[in-house]
Amino acid sequence: RRWKIYAIDAAGSALNGTPIGKRLFSGYGNGAETECARQARPYMEKWLRVPDQAVVRAARWARTRGHFLGASSAAALAGAAHLIECDSLPHGGTVVVICPDSGVNYRTTLYSDTFLRRNGLGHLAEPDAA
Repeated sequence: RRWKIYAIDAAGSALNGTPIGKRLFSGYGNGAETECARQARPYMEKWLRVPDQAVVRAARWARTRGHFLGASSAAALAGAAHLIECDSLPHGGTVVVICPDSGVNYRTTLYSDTFLRRNGLGHLAEPDAA
């Protein structure tokens, strides 16, 4: 079998070279390229960088379904959804998404409406109760 491997990380990650923008969530996205990433590069079909906005949407969508994902896991989910929506995956295949973290360390950031509003993502926060 030929497996296709897609690497997904923060837009502000330096895992695959130069970061694009900053990383909003602490602990999400690598600050430097790693030896593991360099060795895996020849086997990667594609590297995707997921913007913070997509991470918030994916995390909150998953939360409504009982999954408390961290930023890296939400990025993996958002990246897989993007590949499926763009019809970039082979038809009839199986998609495996590895979710490496939980939302426990992101309660005051990713899941905080106050944090999102302070950082320009208020449109993704829950509406204020009237």
